[in-house]
Amino acid sequence: MVLATIGLKYSEPTSDYVDVRGVVGRPVEIGGGQLTVTGVRSGSVVQYDTDDRITTKGLFLVIGVQLDAPGQEAAVTLATVEGDGRTYKPYSSFTLTADAGYRSRADLVVEVDPAHLTGLSVGLSKLEIIHGLQQRALIALPITDPNVEQWRRTSGATVQAEEYQSSQVLS
Repeated sequence: MVLATIGLKYSEPTSDYVDVRGVVGRPVEIGGGQLTVTGVRSGSVVQYDTDDRITTKGLFLVIGVQLDAPGQEAAVTLATVEGDGRTYKPYSSFTLTADAGYRSRADLVVEVDPAHLTGLSVGLSKLEIIHGLQQRALIALPITDPNVEQWRRTSGATVQAEEYQSSQVLS
């Protein structure tokens, strides 16, 4: 008989992710694709291109996401915005797929607490059904102590967002 054990101290954080860190505007490799967070906009009203409109007493972050699939199909999902011990989930489900040779774009809409904006990152994981350690892009958002008040002042503003992803051929 063979008995094997694996021990973890309770103080050791466990994670199912291998983080690939990045910044807004620069692509990171994830799951055979090139993922770029193209920009961040904020407001308390989101006006979709389909004429749907949502509002909050807090603040929405509309995060532009682009996925290039130069050699094989790529997909990301499982999006969260995290920081300051908080995790925010998207306003609606989020999956972005790109066929081989294509670029896809979509807007990720997340409702956040305006009192806790600094140090936020968006996490996007490769779409996998079976996984061990899963690769996750963790992109730092450009909300910092020196500019946080500018972001908070967008409360009341209306921000435009695409409700569905769009695709184009890579050139």
